[in-house]
Amino acid sequence: MYNPDVSLLPHFGRSSACLQALVQRLGPSRRLHMQRDAKTEDTQGLLGGLKSGAESMQQQTCWGSLVKGCCRCCGVSFAVLLLFVLILFIAMGPAAFTYYLDVLKIRQYGYGGAACMASDDDCRTAHGFPGSDTDSTVTWYEEQVRLMEQLPHRLETGDAYRGNELGNVRINDYTWPNIALGSNESVHSRLRPVYDALWGVGATTWSKESVRKSARDFIAQVNDTFTVKEDFSKWVELELHKISLGYDLTPEQLARFLDFQGSATMMIALPEILNPVLSMMSNVQDFISTRKQLIQEYTDIIASDRRGVFDNVSASFRPTMASALVDSLTFAGGLSIPHALTSVFALMYSDQTPAGKAHDVSSLSNEEVERFVFEAVRLFSPVIEFPWMDAKDQRRKLMIQMKALRDPAVWGEHANRFSLKLGGKKPLETYHNYSGIGWVDPANGPEKKGRRWISTPRSRGCPGQDLSLAMVVGFVQEWRSMQHEWHVAEQPEGGISFTGPAYFTPPVSSPFTLSDLAPLQRWTAPTGR
Repeated sequence: MYNPDVSLLPHFGRSSACLQALVQRLGPSRRLHMQRDAKTEDTQGLLGGLKSGAESMQQQTCWGSLVKGCCRCCGVSFAVLLLFVLILFIAMGPAAFTYYLDVLKIRQYGYGGAACMASDDDCRTAHGFPGSDTDSTVTWYEEQVRLMEQLPHRLETGDAYRGNELGNVRINDYTWPNIALGSNESVHSRLRPVYDALWGVGATTWSKESVRKSARDFIAQVNDTFTVKEDFSKWVELELHKISLGYDLTPEQLARFLDFQGSATMMIALPEILNPVLSMMSNVQDFISTRKQLIQEYTDIIASDRRGVFDNVSASFRPTMASALVDSLTFAGGLSIPHALTSVFALMYSDQTPAGKAHDVSSLSNEEVERFVFEAVRLFSPVIEFPWMDAKDQRRKLMIQMKALRDPAVWGEHANRFSLKLGGKKPLETYHNYSGIGWVDPANGPEKKGRRWISTPRSRGCPGQDLSLAMVVGFVQEWRSMQHEWHVAEQPEGGISFTGPAYFTPPVSSPFTLSDLAPLQRWTAPTGR
């Protein structure tokens, strides 16, 4: 008779003790079957455990290798990134490096948001922004006026100077050398009288009536779609070339200039550390070549002009004058006026407009339209900042006007809201008294005539303030009667939105398209028989 060997059971783990006691109480045959079943089950369990254990060990080994590999990879990547940042810091210098870091903050938090984050006095000033070499005056209207009024004298005495800059943008000297805004006193004093003769209050090259007629003629030839701000740019460049050069651009010349202008905003902002590479890029060379061609063409036009505005410009100075006009037509009026028009139309057509009932411009009087434009420019200023360099400490001074135009000390506790009633009973007078800072008017110097700072050859304020306002107001006045004949056909994802005092430059950076409803309204369905 078979005698089961129970001595093997302990080898199957802790449960074998209970199994042994059970086997001893069973009969021989049942013990035999039980022993066989136990051996079979425990063997299968053992094999399964060994298999799962092996798999678990293999998984742990793979996972550990993966984690170690990832950590090693992340460590190497971080080291490479750190080395790259260190090389950039050394190559660019601390001022330029921190400037570009602040540019990234501006993109994330908006200009106003980033400026206020850098401030330690409730957004009145921001030292070390944007860039460690910069001191900004932010939401402090009176201080900006004071500093701007001193600038012409300080530039004349050499206590300050202006660089190759466009607002906050530090222009790449390779792609765009010597912008006229940064010219020295000897050059600027010869340019400024011509600016005033072309664009100033007493200029013979334009009038409110001529500007409004130009807008009317342009609107009349618009088809059934109107793209904001592309179509604004077309009209603005046609009109500014006519006023500045007495010249009518052909469709081909207009297309070439707009293409050049579209590239310019990127080209001037390229870091100079890239210049060795830029010199080998064909598109950069084409851009530089186009700029030189425009300067030569404008030089020839100036030489043949018979309006008298360039009579005091010598032959040797004509290329400098032509270069200054290319600057103005590309950046100054060429960008700021379409910007202002875009803000106005966004307030008119956005379903998120903060203008309330005032968005219906068709119901506004001429004075109310003017106030509407002033308010749009106040909240969404085309000219955001104005810089110069202090010669003594070599620090950059930056006046951030778009925040001064929201200073509660001037505009009241609701300065961040749209309102046509700012200033109480005389709102238009309030705009005339305080909105000039948006055109850097105080930088004309301390002398004033009424509400305006007087322009002199040393003045650094915008000479085209009245012209730009006339163009924006005139266009809106011509459009308002047919406002409801147009609707928004295409718009950015999320709509035409407004971000308030953080100021991401909405809605200017995002184009939208209007479609004419009039053809549909005029269409009459055929009657049935």
